[in-house]
Amino acid sequence: MRKLILQAFLPLVCLCTSKTMANLTGVKDTSKINYTIDGNINEWKTDKFETDKETQVLYAIDHDANNLYVAMKITDPRTQMKMMIQGMNMYIDKKGKKREGTGIEFPIKQAKGMGNFGARGGGRTGAPPPTDPAAAPQTPDPKAMRENLALNMILLKTFGFDDQEDKMQIIDQPGAVNIAFDWNDANEMFIEYQVPMGFLGKPSDLNGKLLGIGWKINGITMEGGGSSSTSFSRPGGTGSSGRGSRSGANSNIPASTTDFPSGGSDSRFKEQSIWTKYTLTF
Repeated sequence: MRKLILQAFLPLVCLCTSKTMANLTGVKDTSKINYTIDGNINEWKTDKFETDKETQVLYAIDHDANNLYVAMKITDPRTQMKMMIQGMNMYIDKKGKKREGTGIEFPIKQAKGMGNFGARGGGRTGAPPPTDPAAAPQTPDPKAMRENLALNMILLKTFGFDDQEDKMQIIDQPGAVNIAFDWNDANEMFIEYQVPMGFLGKPSDLNGKLLGIGWKINGITMEGGGSSSTSFSRPGGTGSSGRGSRSGANSNIPASTTDFPSGGSDSRFKEQSIWTKYTLTF
């Protein structure tokens, strides 16, 4: 009788166990996010972002076993322009310090600096420079400025990583550091980084590792040490979207011009640094 009862009970146990395992297998882990490096930060949870008090730049950091992910949101148009022209470095220090020996340079500083976008309409201004020296200064075309700068933002530099040569590469390269950037309709700029974990070391060695992560936005330098103020305009819309490209921002937003004062009375005129700490866990 016991044998018959056991034979009847075992299939029932197996059936219940199989259903339970099937249910567990089908459960979706909503705590995990698959980041797509496309310059769109919609998949990032808002509570992951912190705001730097000085620059008002928002940043978020996450990781899995394969990559370190970083996202930035730059809302101020003058900070965007300074970053795009003068360049920015992101640093990753494995000792949790504010050390600048290892990192990524992006955007790379424009070779001609700010001289291309002076208050008298040089560079991509949407109109030819005035032939009459007494002509009134032209306001730079913000859409043309941003598109012109962004077209050059196709390269990044890596430096100081263990077992990696310092090199320049395109921003979208398999098996390497990847970066994408974009703008939304409110003219907010987004930058996403993907750094292979192998660039930092083995996961077994990195578990519990405290990283120091920082950014340095280079300060504005005038050609010949000029003392006059330089005007930047609020970026307007752009045309295309895509990986490492620009999204179609709202061109109907008025382009109000804001001056960077001479003498560095505005902190955004100077070099600016952001630092935070992040712990890796596996």
